[in-house]
Amino acid sequence: MNNKISTFVTVIAWLFIVGSGLAILFLVLQNIMFFVFMNEEFAQQAGYMPNKETFLLVNLPFLLLFLALFISSIGLLKRKSWARLAFIVLLALGIVLTIREAILEAMLYSSEMSQDNELPDYVAIILWFVVLIRIGIAVLFAWIIKRLLPDSVKQEFMG
Repeated sequence: MNNKISTFVTVIAWLFIVGSGLAILFLVLQNIMFFVFMNEEFAQQAGYMPNKETFLLVNLPFLLLFLALFISSIGLLKRKSWARLAFIVLLALGIVLTIREAILEAMLYSSEMSQDNELPDYVAIILWFVVLIRIGIAVLFAWIIKRLLPDSVKQEFMG
């Protein structure tokens, strides 16, 4: 392996290890709480409660995605070539999903306004702020991908 180790790769790996690890913990706890406390009485008090299959169908892909990100982040830290490629693919997927969510948020706001629903100003500000944050996250992911592509970084992962 090359003796020159970039701080950028190490910092990104650790940030994503911690972030995806916390996301996994949150999703596992959310699943445990749902299956332990989900009953008719709770569903009645909440007003709506998805069935167990729907809940798993929605949450399982996120859990698997964060697990893949966690594993590839550890591989990135260990400078494994497969991990760099997997990490780039996962970030590209993150860009697509984040932009999709930003578009859906913008469409939601536009449809609410086109139906002559008067949303309070603070709701409009929050919705557009969320859209801007999503766009910022997509730009950040693209920047990280760009920083992981040069030959100088690739050389860290050979050996």
